[in-house]
Amino acid sequence: MLLTMTALALAAQEPPKITITPTAEPHQIAIADGLLHHFDSNDDGKLDRSEALAMANATNEESKRRGGGSVSQAELAEGIDKMFAHDRNDDGLMTRGELIMLVATMPDHRGDQEAEQAAE
Repeated sequence: MLLTMTALALAAQEPPKITITPTAEPHQIAIADGLLHHFDSNDDGKLDRSEALAMANATNEESKRRGGGSVSQAELAEGIDKMFAHDRNDDGLMTRGELIMLVATMPDHRGDQEAEQAAE
């Protein structure tokens, strides 16, 4: 009877939250480190929203330069919001670990870059 009551009590509880963390490849870690190195303007080891916006604007300008088109400021802001959805502790800062996990969840476009380089 005690075993049945314990089982029922456990069944009534919410199941534990399980977070699955993607495994980052070395090139993904290098990308995150490069973003921090280039866009962390106050050298605190994290990206805040203004630094992330500078990163998004630079990426947008590079895309325009390469003929890939551009996105509006509203679309950039939406992208920043999606980026900060990966801010695990909701402190408004993207740490190195959070950036690595963000990059690890993104599609791998290395083959696209190789094709672009071959075409040039």
